Amino acid sequence: TAAAAAAAAPSEKDAAEAKDDSKTVEKRGLHLGDYGHHHEHHEHIKTITIEKKVPVPYTVTKHIPYTVEKKVPYEVKIPVPEPYYVEKKVPVHVKEYVKVPVHVPKPYIVEKKVPYEVKVPVDKPYEVKVPVPQPYEVIKKIPYEVKVPVPQPYEVIKKIPYEVKVPVPQPYEV
Repeated sequence: TAAAAAAAAPSEKDAAEAKDDSKTVEKRGLHLGDYGHHHEHHEHIKTITIEKKVPVPYTVTKHIPYTVEKKVPYEVKIPVPEPYYVEKKVPVHVKEYVKVPVHVPKPYIVEKKVPYEVKVPVDKPYEVKVPVPQPYEVIKKIPYEVKVPVPQPYEVIKKIPYEVKVPVPQPYEV
């Protein structure tokens, strides 16, 4: 279409203007100041063609809708028996007796311990010596009075609750 429009252009001046403008404009029969007068005018058609250079290859981004899965947390109620039993495994060591044949000599000797009294000579009375330092120091704690200065007279602050009366008009207006 651009080549056909360029061939239809009447002059070189119009072709130069076509390169400068950015839109295709057609003007047909424009009569200014010719109100009410009808003269025969030949209709002049002016065609401007603009060619825009588009880089090739031209990337076209296409929006493709896709489903998005979103996890929505919700409360799951599980019935719990009352009282709830908690089972805990506790390791217990159990001795297992394994019968193993043991060689016993014949005849078997049995030893029995019989207690009997043994007399040891002891000097009576027996003297025990404990070393004591001389002179012997005795530490005795004596209580003494500690005086704390207290201002006289001593002020005691005691909070006493009392009733506060606020006059409220009757009837109360809101």
